[in-house]
Parts: sequence; C-alpha cells; structure tokens
Amino acid sequence: PELYPVSAKLCLEGKLTGDEEKLKRSNMPRFEERLRRFLVEEKGFILIRSVANNLLRVVSEAELRTDLQLKSLLTPLEDIQKRLDAFEEKEREIVSEKRDFEILLEGETKRIIDEVLDPDLQSVKKELSERMLAEYEEVYQKNRNLPPSKLRKTLEQFIRQSLSEYYAVFRKNEDTRVSMAFEKVAERFQKKINQIVDELLTYSSELFDIPFERFNAEALWSMESSFYFKFKDEPLMIEMLGEALTSLMPRFLSNKIIYKNMKNYLLEMIERQAGRIRWDFVDRLQKSRLEFRWQMLGRIDETIKGIKEAIEKGIEYQKQSKEELKRRQQEIEAELRSLRNIKERVSSIIKSTQLNLTTNNIFY
Repeated sequence: PELYPVSAKLCLEGKLTGDEEKLKRSNMPRFEERLRRFLVEEKGFILIRSVANNLLRVVSEAELRTDLQLKSLLTPLEDIQKRLDAFEEKEREIVSEKRDFEILLEGETKRIIDEVLDPDLQSVKKELSERMLAEYEEVYQKNRNLPPSKLRKTLEQFIRQSLSEYYAVFRKNEDTRVSMAFEKVAERFQKKINQIVDELLTYSSELFDIPFERFNAEALWSMESSFYFKFKDEPLMIEMLGEALTSLMPRFLSNKIIYKNMKNYLLEMIERQAGRIRWDFVDRLQKSRLEFRWQMLGRIDETIKGIKEAIEKGIEYQKQSKEELKRRQQEIEAELRSLRNIKERVSSIIKSTQLNLTTNNIFY
C-alpha cells in the first residue's frame, strides 16, 4: 500500500500565502494527484472488473445450458429421461431451501428493526426530550411577555425548527446504520443463493458429464426513502376554541396556558416524528426485503427453468429428421464456440484490469 505523509499546516499556509514551495513541501499536491488518479482511473478498472465478473458468470451459465442442449440432442432418450428425473428430484430439495430462505430473511429484517432501529429511536426520543425541554424553557423565559398569539407562534416555530434539525441529523446517521445492517444481511443471503444456484448448475453438469466453470457475481442493494416531516394537522374545533379563549384572558394567565400547551405539543411532536421515522424505515426495509427476495428466488427459478428447457429442447430435436438434427447440432456447436470466444475475451479484460490494479498497488 502507498503511504503519503502530508502536512496540513504547510498546505494551508502555502495556499493562504500563495507560497508554492510550502505547498510542495506539504506533499499535498502529490497526494491529491494520486487520489484523483485512483478516483478517475483505478476506480474505473474496479468497475470494469466487477461488470466483467458478472458477465463471465452469465456467459458460463449460458454455455452450460447450451452444452446441456447438445448433450440431450446426442444422448438416447431413455438415458436423458432418467437424468431429467434425477434433476427434478434435486429441484424438489431446493424448494425446501427456498422456504427456509424466506423465513430466515424475514426474521433477519425484523431483527434489524428490533435490535437497531427501535433502540436508536428510544434513545433519540429520550435525548431530545431532555435537551429540548431545557431549550424550550429558555425560549419561553425570553419571550414570556409577548402577546399570546405571538408567543404561541414563537414557541411553535422553535419546536418545528429544532425538531426538524435534530431528526434530520438522526435520520442521516440512522440511514447509514440501517442500510449497512441490511446490506450485511443481503450479502450473507446472496452468498447462500449463489451456493444454491451453483449447486444446481454443478449437479446438472455432473449429471450430464459436462464441464462447468463457476464465477462469482456481485450485487448492490439500496433503500430509498419518501420521508418528510409533518408537524401540524388541521386544528380541531376544541383547539381553535382554546386559542380564542386564551386571547381574551389576561396575558400572565394566557401565557401560562400557552406554555403548558406548547410544552405538551413539543413532547407530542417528539413522539409523533419518531413514529413517522420508524414507519418510513420499516416500510423501506420491507420493500427492500421483498425486492431482494424476488430477485434472489427468481435466480433459482430461472436457473431451474433454463436447465430444464435446455434438456427438453434437446429431447424435442431428437424427434426431427436426421438432416434437421444435424443442422441443429451445427447451430448449437456454433453457439458454443461463440460463447467460449466471449468468455476468453472477458477473461482477458479481467486479467488486464487486475494487472493495472496490481501495478498501482491497489489490493483487495
């Protein structure tokens, strides 16, 4: 790994005074150039390698399906049927694993809510109540002699602004915590799904005596939000009547009532906004879980479907004339050559990017 000792003090002095020598001695320009090169060039290599690995997996699976089609075309029907029956037995085993996957994924999502989100919300509500009640007291004391309507407006504005700021910071931090927790779960479960898919592919390749090369693929998961703050519903008639009555009272009395009411409003808003934040996070987690589940289980279903369709196509081709059978065989062999050519080219790209990363001392 590369180390770049830098002096922030020399860099700052050099930039403020325009002293190029100090700036150079700080070593910051060299570090900035290296960072720029990593972000612009080497990060590109990493992205290319990631995409190429995913492509290799797709091509390798397509190659296996095409090989299965060719093998089914050239193998006696009775033998193929026995192997297909064996594969369908394997498929029934996988169905049970899919059910386990769904149950465990739902449980892990609930665990994130119970062990991360809810404790964090309880903590922030307690902290906000203590901090904002003290601040509320200060604001009230400074403005206690204002007319009732103005006092109410001042206190309400303080509550809205302060809560928005505090909860915005909390949401940003919590977003990172919850997203990371879910991504860890997704990563773990994706590995399990990859194992199941690889197990299916390997089983079918061994069943039909076809070579199969496995490649790792990557996936990223995100949680989107539609959250917004909401502080005030339409006023109820009793609230409107209360406001009207306080405006008719002596100021010292009406302002005490406003103080009490707005204090209750503050505590209510702390609780209400926390509830809305919780709903938002839970909703996003559930949507992410369902999307992840759909994609992951879909991979298993598509793998099974692809393998069975390839075998069934080979069986169907055997029912055709010898000339048509020969033509089909040639088409499949040509497709295999094309897939293997693509695989070689993609592999060479991966080797090239790996060489660039190694040359630049980037290790993974």
